[in-house]
Amino acid sequence: MLGGTPRRRLRACHPNRWACHLDRSAAGFAIVLADRPRGLGFSAQSAIKDGITFETIPDLADDEPMAEMTGRQGSRLEPVEAWTVLTDAPLKGLCLAREAGTIFAWDEGGQLYLLDLRGDHRSASRVPCNITAGAISDDGSLVVLLAEGGRVWFLSADLEVVAERAAPPDPLGLAIDPHGRYVVVGSRMNQAQIYNRYGRPAGKFETRQAVSFFTFVPDRPILLGAATFGLLAAYDIGRGGAGRLDVSEIWEERLMSNVGRLTTTGDGGMILASCFIHGVQRFDIQGQNEGAYHLGGTAAHAVPDFAGRMIAVGTLEGDLIILNSAGNVRWRNTLSRPALALETDPLGRYVIYGHATGEIVRLDLYAGDRERPAAPKAKSTPVSIAGASGAPGASVRKPAWSVPVADSADHAETAVLTVLDDPPRIAVFAAPGRLSLFTTEGKSLGRASELTGVGRIL
Repeated sequence: MLGGTPRRRLRACHPNRWACHLDRSAAGFAIVLADRPRGLGFSAQSAIKDGITFETIPDLADDEPMAEMTGRQGSRLEPVEAWTVLTDAPLKGLCLAREAGTIFAWDEGGQLYLLDLRGDHRSASRVPCNITAGAISDDGSLVVLLAEGGRVWFLSADLEVVAERAAPPDPLGLAIDPHGRYVVVGSRMNQAQIYNRYGRPAGKFETRQAVSFFTFVPDRPILLGAATFGLLAAYDIGRGGAGRLDVSEIWEERLMSNVGRLTTTGDGGMILASCFIHGVQRFDIQGQNEGAYHLGGTAAHAVPDFAGRMIAVGTLEGDLIILNSAGNVRWRNTLSRPALALETDPLGRYVIYGHATGEIVRLDLYAGDRERPAAPKAKSTPVSIAGASGAPGASVRKPAWSVPVADSADHAETAVLTVLDDPPRIAVFAAPGRLSLFTTEGKSLGRASELTGVGRIL
C-alpha cells in the first residue's frame, strides 16, 4: 500500500481475534496472520523460492519484544534532518502522496515540483497562473490545482495537463479522494462541486456554511468538511446515476473557534481540527468531541499518521511538536521559522515540512532509520529463517503454514488482501487477475476465474 518505502505492508483484521497483513522486506513478500489481543504489530521474513509465500505466525509471548508497528510507540525519538530541497521561488504549499511516496509542491512563480522520499526531483513543470491551492491523490495518479481566475487544473502523475475547467463561484479549498477518482471544490456560495478525474462534473451539494477545508476518509465513503469558523461536518458519499455521486450530510458539529486545517486518520476514528489558540480539537467518526490538545502555542497544522499513533503539530510561533495519541509530548523543537506546510509519513517514521522561504525538509524521527540505498539483488539464493536453535535470526518465529499466492515480485506489487468476518476467511487478489480464498488454517477454498482490469479494493 505504501510505495517508495523500504517496507510495504497491507493489513486487514478480524474484528475480535486476529489480524493479517502483506509484508514486504528485503527477504521477500509474505502475508502474515497473528492473534490480535497481544497488539497490532507483527514481523516476518520469508524467502522467495518458487513464488510468494502466504504465512501465519503465532502470537508473541508476553516477555518477547513487540515488532515494528507497536515497538515504535515506545522507541526514543531522535529526529535527524535527512535532507533539504530549495524551490526556485518562495514556497506556496506542499502535500504528500502517502501511497506513492511522492511529495508535490508549488511556489509563487507557478513552478510545480514532484520529489521522491530521498529529496530527488522526479518531475517539474510550470503553469501560467497564480496557484491558490493544490492537492495530490494518495496513489499519486492525479494532481489538481486551484488557480486565480476561478480555474481548476487536472494534471497527470507526470504533471501533464489532463483538463482545465471552470471552478464554482468564489472557490475555496479542494480535496482528492485517495485513489484519484473524484475531486471536490468548495465555494463561498455555500456549495461544493464534485469532478471526476477527467474534469467532468460528477455532482454538487449545498453546505450550511462556506466550507474551506475538505478531506476524504480513506477507508470509507465519507467526506469531512470544515468552515473557517463555526462548522465541522461529515457527508455520506453514494453513487448516483451516470457516473455521478450523491452527497448527503451525516452530522454537523458547531465550533466556537477558527479552523486552520482539517485532517483524519485512515479509518476516520481520529479527526483533528487545528483551531489556533484553541489548540487541536479532536473528534471521532460520529462527530463527538473527544477533547483538545493544548500545546502552549497557536496550532496551525495537526497531522496524524495513518493509524493515529503519532501526531505532528506545527504552530505559528515556529514550534514543531510530536505527540502520541494520548496527547503526551514526545519531542518538541523550535524551527528557524514557522512551517508553511506539514505532512507525516503514514507509518509515523518521518515528517516533511516546508518554509515560506522555499526550504522543503524531511525530518527522520528515529535515528538510524533513514532510508539506505537498496542492496544489490541476490541472484537466486533463497533467504533462510533460523529456527529456535540460537542461530542468527532465531527471534523470527517459524510460520504455522504457508501457501503460494503470487508468482513473482512484480505480481506482488499489486496484490490486495482482506479478511472476512463471518465466517473467517482470507481473500487475496494477485496478478494476473486471480482472486483466491483461504481458511485461517491455510486451506484453499478455491480460485476465481481470471478477471480483467486492475484490482484495488476487496
